[in-house]
Amino acid sequence: MNILFCVVAIAFAFMGMLIRIGKADRIMGGFVKDFKHKRETYDLTHLRKFVSSVMYFCAVCFAIMSAGEMVKIKMVTWAGIVLFIVAVFYSARYTEVEENFKKEGM
Repeated sequence: MNILFCVVAIAFAFMGMLIRIGKADRIMGGFVKDFKHKRETYDLTHLRKFVSSVMYFCAVCFAIMSAGEMVKIKMVTWAGIVLFIVAVFYSARYTEVEENFKKEGM
């Protein structure tokens, strides 16, 4: 299980890096409903920054889960799980509000 947590943490960090440099905009389609149509009105640099920071935070959550498995303390593992769930719900709520990513002057 520990190997799985490490692999997922590395995958989240890699996806965050790709999103940050603008090479994985397709992944952001999962964060924003109807992303293809909203792409013209959104500030993509701000959206990329937000989504990549969520990916990095999820990588940290999985690293915490992995550390909990290494030291055999279930409370640390569960703290990572709870933080991951909070990150998912927070990012879903934050991206629902269109004004958070609108371009200036639109």
